[in-house]
Amino acid sequence: MNRSRFLAALLVASVPSLSGCATGGGGGGGGEEDGGAYRESEYTRNAELYLTQAELAEQLDKFQLALDAAMTEIGNDPGNALGHFQAARAQIGLRDYVAADTLLNKALALYPAYRSDVNIYRETAWIGAFNASTGLEMTDIEESLRLLNAAEMIFPRRRPEALMNMGVLYEQLDRRDEAIDAFGAALEIIRGPQTGEMMQRDSMLAQGWLDQEAYLAPNRARLLSLEERYLEAANEYDVLLARHPGNITALSQMAAALAAGGMADSAQAIYDHLLTGDDMGIGDYFNVGVGLYMADDLVKAAEAFQKVVDVSPQNRDALLNLTTSLYQANEWAACAPAGRLLVDLDPYGGNNYLMLARCLSETGQEQEAGNIINAYEELAFTVASAALTPNVGGGGSVTAELTNKTLEPGTMITILVHFNGGDGTAVGTSSLRVEAPGKDETASFRADLTSDKKVVGYYFQIVPPRS
Repeated sequence: MNRSRFLAALLVASVPSLSGCATGGGGGGGGEEDGGAYRESEYTRNAELYLTQAELAEQLDKFQLALDAAMTEIGNDPGNALGHFQAARAQIGLRDYVAADTLLNKALALYPAYRSDVNIYRETAWIGAFNASTGLEMTDIEESLRLLNAAEMIFPRRRPEALMNMGVLYEQLDRRDEAIDAFGAALEIIRGPQTGEMMQRDSMLAQGWLDQEAYLAPNRARLLSLEERYLEAANEYDVLLARHPGNITALSQMAAALAAGGMADSAQAIYDHLLTGDDMGIGDYFNVGVGLYMADDLVKAAEAFQKVVDVSPQNRDALLNLTTSLYQANEWAACAPAGRLLVDLDPYGGNNYLMLARCLSETGQEQEAGNIINAYEELAFTVASAALTPNVGGGGSVTAELTNKTLEPGTMITILVHFNGGDGTAVGTSSLRVEAPGKDETASFRADLTSDKKVVGYYFQIVPPRS
């Protein structure tokens, strides 16, 4: 049986936000004096003058004049590398990165000593395209992606920031395969020699790249799991653990990927190791519980969720998963008290009542089971399909669906979403008003919390409308 639809999952925190403006990270290396076709003329001198003026003040008309002069030089002397190089610089200023790429390649082929200068201008073009893309993700996501792809075209696989942002945007568009590829390319750069080279130029920038690995790798693995590419997801965690062996969260998520991929024995060995440790937080126990549940080890899954509830009794998803695990395991005696706590904490979760009624009935408490069914039938609306997405660095969001049973359409319902942290204490509250849809119809809602504190759980407090 596919159990995943029954269980609330603690998502890996997504990449926090798009990377901000990029900088050059220091100067380039020296040129190679290996000769080539390089000649000055009236047109190249004019082009250089216009380029100097344009690059100082970012004047598009001067870039165009420089381009016209350089293209005239190319027409007169197509073998002159200088004309191609100047035309490329002008195209960078005009943001025609495809033309700039072609011209830089031609200039380098004609005059290999341009190698260092070409690299500098390629990175300059990358920075220009990258910075132009920032801020567009909310107004023109396709244009933002076009600019990021242009940055990668003209300065490919040298810096991870554009690829990271591409991954975020592709994920927002639900283009998972492209997001997976973009995050993977960014990780290759971070783990490759480029980071060492940048460390020599700008150690703070290089360290920032390294810091992103802890977020990028789990996020990529999460997308791989969503695409049911479980063994690839497990391998992503394996690489991360080889570089950061003390990452308990990555270890528990790796086990979940192995379990989902059919390698139950390998996953079980990891879970057994984790459950005997004393260095896990409640988020880690939550993920272990999800993995054990998916591996059909329901009793141990309940043990893991119970550890979360012991620390954070108002963690709605942990209590729901504890009750669900006990229910699926037919552990009726333990399920009944957990179910009572769940209904008290989440009184508009319709399935909570049905699970509790069954647990009570199986333990001979028929009258109370009947009362629970009556309470369920009297609900004016229900809230279901809730999901928490923590943000890296703190805060997060909760999405859910409200289904109207008896309210007049348009009735306003006040919902408070209380977020709590790793020790069970309150982090903050988000308040919103949701308009009831038509009867038997469903409306989605989302609550966001901005905070510098890590969010691990939440619960709803719903103020019912006045009758």
